[in-house]
Amino acid sequence: MYKALSLMACLALAACGDVASKDSGAFSFNFKDGQMNGTYNPEGWDADKIQKFIQVDCPSEKLTTYNETPQTNGLFAFVANCA
Repeated sequence: MYKALSLMACLALAACGDVASKDSGAFSFNFKDGQMNGTYNPEGWDADKIQKFIQVDCPSEKLTTYNETPQTNGLFAFVANCA
């Protein structure tokens, strides 16, 4: 149930595009072939919260890698891989 709710929230935020970036709770990601790519607003999230939130979508519920980069629009982009 938690995974379904997190997916619905992410899809809703992703649909907002740049509008979501003004929201301190903005967060979106996609998950394909064991890799997650996404963005978040650092006013409402930090790397620790993001890692804890996204790892539940991994089959093992663990990440092997996590990297992030600040973007010019004020959001942070991240890439993570599942164990």
